Amino acid sequence: MQIIAIVTSVLLASVGCDRAKCGVPKNYGNQLIVQGQDTAAGDWPWHAAIFHKNRGSTNYTCGGTVISNHFILTAAHCVIRANGYLLAPKNIFVRVGIHNLDEENPQFAQKHHVEKIHKFQNFTKLVNDIGLIQLNSLIVFNDHVLPVCMNLTSNITGEIGAVVGWGLTEKDETFPELKKAMIPVIDPLICLATNRALFGQTLSHDLFCAGYKNGTSVCNGDSGGGLVFKRGDKWFLGGIVSISQQRTDGSNKCYTEGYAAFVSVQYYLPWISANTGINFQYTGDNCGERKIKSRWPMRDGNEQETFHG
Repeated sequence: MQIIAIVTSVLLASVGCDRAKCGVPKNYGNQLIVQGQDTAAGDWPWHAAIFHKNRGSTNYTCGGTVISNHFILTAAHCVIRANGYLLAPKNIFVRVGIHNLDEENPQFAQKHHVEKIHKFQNFTKLVNDIGLIQLNSLIVFNDHVLPVCMNLTSNITGEIGAVVGWGLTEKDETFPELKKAMIPVIDPLICLATNRALFGQTLSHDLFCAGYKNGTSVCNGDSGGGLVFKRGDKWFLGGIVSISQQRTDGSNKCYTEGYAAFVSVQYYLPWISANTGINFQYTGDNCGERKIKSRWPMRDGNEQETFHG
């Protein structure tokens, strides 16, 4: 896989303190990377695998991020069908605590079915690409499964974040073990100059640009995963993999020598809070309930659409 990643800077606490210890992997080393490299089991305990079910078969489709013991944050295009309608909850499930898609460690891996799917109502291919998966069973936190912290910082340009996923590698092959990469958040004017046709339609207050132009990028299969940033000893979710440039050969595969667009998690925090009941706070390991106040001026309205089945 080839990945882009972004993390951010704030902590979440939810009812019952199920988020009081977020963003600190039990097994993470301090190594930094430039291009996609191997990870070890437990390095990224908030990263989730989203599977779709269709006519008796199951297929890995997207990444997601554990934000509490009841919710997975992902891209909206990861929870819809080809015709644009939401998937029925029975046709999707989530696995957490896994490192290899082909193997499961029974000590840490968990499979959860879905109670409800939320997406921002005015989602289009290029706008409001954010979704929430509400599970019908509670995630059990352990050394390989933990929630991420949430970024509250609006300006993260220049910061370097981490992104992980099971997407295509530089050889255009899928690889079952989780890969990671470190990438910077790019100034929007610089990004726009590289591909005005794509980024002129996408970059706004709710989307930002990140990556390198050297082959280190997100690719097919990385959608919905998180771009996280390390501050102190904690990792903060700043972006969601949304849109990457495509090759001109008709393959529908990512163009790896260009930047990609990420959903700004900070911009959508009020929507996330409204749909999850999670209270966002500025400081960490307690159960305070200091909520963010925002006028939340979404591009095309502020409603939501949910599918409950």
